Amino acid sequence: MNLATIRTLGLAVLGSAALSGAALAQQPGNAAAGERMAVAVCANCHLVREGQPQAPMDSVPSFAAVASDPALNEMRLRGFLNRPHFPMPNIELSRQQIDDLVAYFNARRDQPKTR
Repeated sequence: MNLATIRTLGLAVLGSAALSGAALAQQPGNAAAGERMAVAVCANCHLVREGQPQAPMDSVPSFAAVASDPALNEMRLRGFLNRPHFPMPNIELSRQQIDDLVAYFNARRDQPKTR
């Protein structure tokens, strides 16, 4: 092997190691953890799941409404949860908490609709 080939192989190995490290650092959201957080925190204002007593605030959307809104894709949900605004309280969420809440919304989207 010549020096150029060795250098190319070395860069390929380093690049793949960096990519796999980045992939390991990203942890997907946990829908069950997102549901627990939603029930503990968000249910103070939102109707989070079926069977919950009426939401304290009528002017805020239910989680079912948010999950079924096609305009609220994953990117928009993440942006909204990163920068809550009035009337939401200023709750600072970690990236993992946001991942968990988004996973919960995605799980709700995947559930069959009931009437």
